[in-house]
Amino acid sequence: SAANSLSLLEEARDASHKVTEIAPSNVLGWVNLGRAELALGNTESAGLAADKAASLEAKNARERSVAADLLHEIGRYAEAYNVAQSAIVMDEGDPEGWRAAARALFGLRRLPEALEAAEKQVALQPGNTMALNFVATLQVELKRFAEAEATAKKTLEVDPLNALALTTLGNARSYQGQYRLSVEAYEAALRVEPGNANTWLNLGVSWLLLNDFDRCVPAFKEATDIQPDLAPAWEYWGTALVAQQRYKDAIEKLLKALELNPNSSGAHANLANAYYFEGDKTRAAEHAGRTVELNPANANAWYRLGISHFDLGQWKEAAPAFEQVAALAPDNQYILYLVAHCRAELGEYETSKTWAEKALALDARLSSASVILARAELGLGNEAEALKQLKQGLIDGADPSWALNQSWWDDIRESEGFQALVKEYGG
Repeated sequence: SAANSLSLLEEARDASHKVTEIAPSNVLGWVNLGRAELALGNTESAGLAADKAASLEAKNARERSVAADLLHEIGRYAEAYNVAQSAIVMDEGDPEGWRAAARALFGLRRLPEALEAAEKQVALQPGNTMALNFVATLQVELKRFAEAEATAKKTLEVDPLNALALTTLGNARSYQGQYRLSVEAYEAALRVEPGNANTWLNLGVSWLLLNDFDRCVPAFKEATDIQPDLAPAWEYWGTALVAQQRYKDAIEKLLKALELNPNSSGAHANLANAYYFEGDKTRAAEHAGRTVELNPANANAWYRLGISHFDLGQWKEAAPAFEQVAALAPDNQYILYLVAHCRAELGEYETSKTWAEKALALDARLSSASVILARAELGLGNEAEALKQLKQGLIDGADPSWALNQSWWDDIRESEGFQALVKEYGG
């Protein structure tokens, strides 16, 4: 029970405290005291014990290493690294000093140096699976995926049922685009350790990337059953449901993801899509807007923001969103047309004309752009040019029921030129 666990921790702390009273220069006594205090949530007391352990003259490199470990556990990574370095100076052949240094460097996010130190430990302890696993983890972090795969395989030669090595193997393969092979590794890991929520999550992601929704959804459900606060599992589950066009279910899962992690741009982006296709354009715009706040380089989210406002007739909000898409994807003629359309709706005919011409420069037969260019020309007082562009749009396939029945043309609807287009193309 929790009470028994607390009692045992308090007993361990009291025993370690007695050791430090009897032998105040005992480094391990101070380290054990610090760990007990840390487990009890007494961070300040743990820090004082760590200071004492680090200040004492160590009998050997191993004592310096465990003092470094305690500093690392408290989160004082720079100090942990300095103490680990002193252990290495005392005995360069002691793998524990390199292990402690690697952990501290990892905490400092000095990953290349952490990998170098971890590899030193492996060189001294080639069969140490924990050391090999740490090397593979660092290689994944550094995007050295082929090396990580090779290291994970070395671990599995020593211990074929090492769940962490199997998971790391899956991660390395997934990052290399080898999704089916990653599935094999994750499934092997889960046979050893079926209660690992993160491995279920990773398995689900691989199935999702293979577009196998029947398999990825149960994996995400398993992950959330095991660890209900695992936000990425809810997010990917929602993403899969969006792909299946199960928008109501997707919204439920994505809202749960945002409850756990309000600043997930991916969850906001997928929620925007789900709301859009569910028909709630206002909420779609809200979540697309939050997405681009968090990730301004997300062109798809800018598009979803723009098209949501567009469908709501909110031209003033839609236009700048589409312009952001155009800045990120300048060769998308449809986006250029949408900007032109919005600017025309706002009465900005010269600007609309410029954007429509840009769209037609990329695709001369983009009928919708020709129709909007016609509208801009009419707004600028160029009726003959407007009729010419309108006819071109109809020639290129614009739907006459859309192109000819807009209120834009009311002032010229009875003109000979417009009636000729109605007669020729209907509408």
